[in-house]
Amino acid sequence: MSTIIADRVRDRTLTRDDFKDMASGDDINKPVDGNTPLGYAVLNGDTYAIRLLINHKANINKKSPNGLSPLHMAVDAKENAARVVQILLESPDIKIDEEDDSYPHDTPLMRALKNNPDPLIVKALKDKGSSVNTPNSKGETALDLADRLLNAKVKEALVDPDPLNPTGTSLTRFLVSSAFLAIDYLAPKKPLQDSVIDAFRVINKEIVEPRTAPSVSAYPTTKPELKTILDDVVATYGLESFFGPGSPVLDSILLKAHTVVTDPSLSLRFTAAEVRSSFHMALYQPIIYCDDSGSMKEENRWPNQSEIVSQIASTMSLFSADEKGAHIRFINKSSGGDNLKGDALKAQMGFTPDGSTKIGTNLNSKILEPFIYSVTNAGTAFERPILVIIITDGWPTEEAEDTLQNAIITCQQRLQAAFHPRDAVLFSANQIGSAPQAEKFLSGLMEVSKRPEFDGVLRVSAEKLDAKFAELRNNRTTLQFWIDSVLFGP
Repeated sequence: MSTIIADRVRDRTLTRDDFKDMASGDDINKPVDGNTPLGYAVLNGDTYAIRLLINHKANINKKSPNGLSPLHMAVDAKENAARVVQILLESPDIKIDEEDDSYPHDTPLMRALKNNPDPLIVKALKDKGSSVNTPNSKGETALDLADRLLNAKVKEALVDPDPLNPTGTSLTRFLVSSAFLAIDYLAPKKPLQDSVIDAFRVINKEIVEPRTAPSVSAYPTTKPELKTILDDVVATYGLESFFGPGSPVLDSILLKAHTVVTDPSLSLRFTAAEVRSSFHMALYQPIIYCDDSGSMKEENRWPNQSEIVSQIASTMSLFSADEKGAHIRFINKSSGGDNLKGDALKAQMGFTPDGSTKIGTNLNSKILEPFIYSVTNAGTAFERPILVIIITDGWPTEEAEDTLQNAIITCQQRLQAAFHPRDAVLFSANQIGSAPQAEKFLSGLMEVSKRPEFDGVLRVSAEKLDAKFAELRNNRTTLQFWIDSVLFGP
């Protein structure tokens, strides 16, 4: 089976379905034709395959038969090298200063400085704790290797700036680099003309090219600009395993975004930051879990919740395909609706709230079982990661107070047991109304969210949604950024 996985990785055709028939004795880390499946994915720069393999417990430190770890190979990736390095560094088990098996036994940082001195790669390795002073078998340190480079940004990534002389270090290292350049390229055995040409080629590669990276405009409207932002959002939030090569979901989001930002009838002039925020929200499937207990009749909470929910759905789905919207479920009412927005979503809330607040019990039965566990039990893939938006005005009744947090923990465990990332499902808990008991419950849940098992998957807002929404509802841009922040965190 490992041969099949390796072949799919090499062909860049790996999918989640390829792992279904793996027997318990199959070794996903077994080398095939000179490399492990993860090693092939890393060298290809295939972030989708890398995520899938890591989700299925590939060993991120397993060396290939030629003595290179995945992190060593990452700096040589055909594409996306910086992103590949960052993905591997996410693991707490990564061996950051592992030496390769060949003389002079370089660390990944040393290999990067020799083969691919990208400032992003160098900084990522340094920030993770890679040593800049430990020598290899030739007595060279990472700082020594950096001194041979002209790209000041690479050296700045290795050296903490002197606050009293921020330019001094760069100038000194530039002069040292120039000396090494003279030694390397003006050797007696090499004609002067060839030496000068080689020197300028190096200068262009290490100084000019890094400064001419493509950028997007302040108000992006072209498909290439939008795609650049979308790809960056997917990478920034680590969502590569959901959207493989040629993802129809990403294609539909990109098409809708281009339609929206170029539609003169909408009179929208999106900044790059607004486009980025809209892409971020469009990548998730929102499931809004509304409190419909009897106390929602107080303080105008029920109609306020209807307005807020409608706005959240419209904002999150602005760049989603027309047929996509938010799913809505209630703590008490058995019915709900899927892929709704605007008036259709509000229509689902045209009833009088009544009942208790079994918020954790019914989260499990109405959302986790039908939307999450149906997927994990079948061994299939999620079309998009899911954001569960919890809105409540109260505190749990008719169930233990920790029922909600236990349901979230169980969800993370079942996701990982089914080889999905634990953040395939995120939770956002929010208060509506001013009930002090609700504030106390959510404050306790906020403390719970700081525990390691909830890190990155549970966001609890300190704000009261209805009060803040009333303040911001007439400012489209501010409202959009607030919704993004309150749901996902700053």
